[in-house]
Order: sequence, then C-alpha cells, then structure tokens
Amino acid sequence: MLSAEEFLWPLVPAGFHICPDMTAEWTDLSVGVVEGQPEWNTLIVRTDRGRELMERGIAEGWLVTETLPEENLANLTLAEGNKKKRVWAKAKEEGLLNAKGNGERCVLRVNDRVIEKAVF
Repeated sequence: MLSAEEFLWPLVPAGFHICPDMTAEWTDLSVGVVEGQPEWNTLIVRTDRGRELMERGIAEGWLVTETLPEENLANLTLAEGNKKKRVWAKAKEEGLLNAKGNGERCVLRVNDRVIEKAVF
C-alpha cells in the first residue's frame, strides 16, 4: 500500500514546487491541513474581512473552531519558512530567481538582502 506522500506527490502540479506562498499570505483567510489531525483544517485569519467571514461561518453553523495549539503554529511557521527556502533554491538553480531581463524567464523576484539571509 502506498503512503499518503507516495500517493499524493505525483498529483501535485509542477507550479507548487516554485510557489513560495505556502499559506496564501496575501489573502483574508487561508485554509490548510493540520499535520497529524486529518479531521481538522487550519484556518488563518489575516484581516478584519476575514474575521467577519469566519464569524459569519460560525454563526451560521458552517464552521466549528478550536484554537490551534502553539506547537502546531510553531511547526507551521517553520514549514512555511523551509518551503520558501526550498523554492528560492530551486528557482535559483534553474535560473528563475531575479532574472534581469534580456529574454530570460523569471518566476520569482525577491529582494537581494532577503536572499542573502536565507540559507540554501
């Protein structure tokens, strides 16, 4: 029998491997799995509009919420940072990070000072 990882990775779109935004940082709300708790999703609320939507979902019976344990939040933060580093490294390896033009394909532009602090 295949593990979840062996089953799922072939189904992951290629763009996932060069997308640094694991938790949809520029959205009002972000939803994703909770490691080790398959019956729950993580809901990240980032804006007042997101909070309004969450509260409406709770009031109308669409959402059931609990506070995410600090350990899970720490793991999510670590995983998010590691994903960015992997994506930047892969994009750099493939010449897709901060390409300067001249017909070069570029999929990511990251401030050079940020890249210097990242460990590849």
